[in-house]
Order: sequence, then structure tokens, then C-alpha cells
Amino acid sequence: MSSIPASTPVPKGKLSTAKYADHRERELRLLQEVAEDMKRDAEAEEARLVQAEKAFLAYIEELEGTYEDDTEGVAWFRLHYDEGLIELQQALAKAEADFKAEACKYAEEMNRLRGEIHAFDVKIEEIQKEQAKKKRKRAIETMQNILGAGNSR
Repeated sequence: MSSIPASTPVPKGKLSTAKYADHRERELRLLQEVAEDMKRDAEAEEARLVQAEKAFLAYIEELEGTYEDDTEGVAWFRLHYDEGLIELQQALAKAEADFKAEACKYAEEMNRLRGEIHAFDVKIEEIQKEQAKKKRKRAIETMQNILGAGNSR
């Protein structure tokens, strides 16, 4: 049993701006926001990487142009450029693996929180049913006392 009606729209924007978020979903929503932020950051960094690679290639071409007929100098530059490219690719692969690991961790955390929320919903429903039974029993006892007192007059 959730305190938010099913017809209530999901709040837009950051959780801090939501006025009626279910307190049990707060951590889940925060994790969703972190995942969305990480995705946006990764996309922005990938775009920056593409731009940096283009700029670096242009720089290497300009630098190679300064060597003119010096084939040994151009070969040395290309050797270092290739090593740098390999290092960049390795760093990118590591960053992608780290990002995927973080995403998996947050997905697992979200699933765990959903399970906890469901378990609490079940407990709340059981407690509410028990309270309703007690209330009904008290009402029946009260009615019997009233009717019993009315019959004895």
C-alpha cells in the first residue's frame, strides 16, 4: 500500500524539488538520478574525447609538417603518437568498465530497495488488516454492550 495515489504523476526534475515523494522511494529516486547524471556525464566526456582526438590528429599533422624531409623525426613522432593512442584507448576501456560496474551496482541497489519497499508494503498491509480486525471487534463488542444493556432494562 503506497501513500502516493496511482494517478499521481511522477515528480519532474531533481528529487529535492518533489514535494510529495514517498519517503521509502527517496533513496531509489536518488540512485536513479545518479545513474542519469552518470549517463549524461559519460556522453559529454565521449564527445570531448572525440573533439580532443581530432585536435590531437591536427596537431600531429602540423608537427609532422615541421620535420619536412626528416623521416626519422616523423617516425619517432608516429611511434609516440601510437603509444599515446594505445594509452588513451586503454584508459577509455577502463573508464567504460568502471562505468558499467557502477551502473550494475546501482541497478542491484535499486532492485534491493524495490524488494525492501515491497516487503514494507506487505507488512503495512498486514498491520492495517490487523488494526481493522481489532477495530471491527471493538465495534461489535460495543454494539453488543449497548444492545445487552438495552435488553436488561
